[in-house]
Amino acid sequence: SEFKLPLDVRLGGFSIVTELEGQSASGSFEVQEYVKPEYSVTVTPEKTVAVQGGKLSFTIKAEYLFGGGVAGGQVNYSVVKSRLWRSYWESDYSFYPDLSVPDNDESIVLRAEGQLNAKGELVVTVPLEKDKADDYQLTLQANVTDEARRDVSSSASISAYRSAVVMDVSSGRYSLPVGETATLEVSSANLQDKPVSTPFTLEVRREYWVRGFGQRSVKVTTLEGKTDAKGRAKVSYKPKEQGDFRFIVRAKDGAGNPTESSSYLWAYDGSPWYYDYQSVTVNTDKPEYAVGDIATLTIDSPVENGYALITLEGVGLSKAEV
Repeated sequence: SEFKLPLDVRLGGFSIVTELEGQSASGSFEVQEYVKPEYSVTVTPEKTVAVQGGKLSFTIKAEYLFGGGVAGGQVNYSVVKSRLWRSYWESDYSFYPDLSVPDNDESIVLRAEGQLNAKGELVVTVPLEKDKADDYQLTLQANVTDEARRDVSSSASISAYRSAVVMDVSSGRYSLPVGETATLEVSSANLQDKPVSTPFTLEVRREYWVRGFGQRSVKVTTLEGKTDAKGRAKVSYKPKEQGDFRFIVRAKDGAGNPTESSSYLWAYDGSPWYYDYQSVTVNTDKPEYAVGDIATLTIDSPVENGYALITLEGVGLSKAEV
């Protein structure tokens, strides 16, 4: 729905409250007088993706809308670091247009001031320090103030990977019974998400709890393999005892930079109803839907003529039936 503000509306904060079938939601917004900006600010990274180690530069540029750079403008900028997760799935409905999804856990690694040159530019060089544990994203946030004390902000990000090769491993399931063979799918790609063939090792570790001592992790074996031209490989492993198994795939790029990824699989020897999360599955007729579509869901259960509690949930519980 839409609500048109009158021309004589008061400036300040407003809130909207909606109610539907006993549930409510609210939001807020500010109404301010529009002031046409006199200049624009852009932040351009030297590269959008890079391998950790070395340095990379951002160019902060401010230009008046009527032409010419904002020479002598004051710049306050900060560089924010966040853990980076590699996403291999995209869609028209995705919130993320690229393959890199930053974590919400952020830290400021640099805060400084500078001044624009005669062309209205400032080049900031930042180190891409090596992080053995994670890939990460660096975001430069810049605020420019001109002689009239008007502020305009902008930002840009780069993704820094441990290696020029990105690995992934998946078992395609949460659990399986002891003695059954698990098929692990290993994939490899470059930083542009193009498949590459590379040798790898797959370390298998069994993790379990000991009463009075806590968690224990024991290396079981190390397997070797190589992804094909499509960046794919399959590895089989049969757990011989119960436990939480961690599979760690490791590889190196042409420069010897290491990278790794891991996945878990629970091996059980008791009731599958207690351990196996895939005892009951819900399948959709399409992987995604647009607003107004009708979704058809199929429930698969190992129990015949059983009862199922079905709930429709969002912010809260919208519907429940048996």
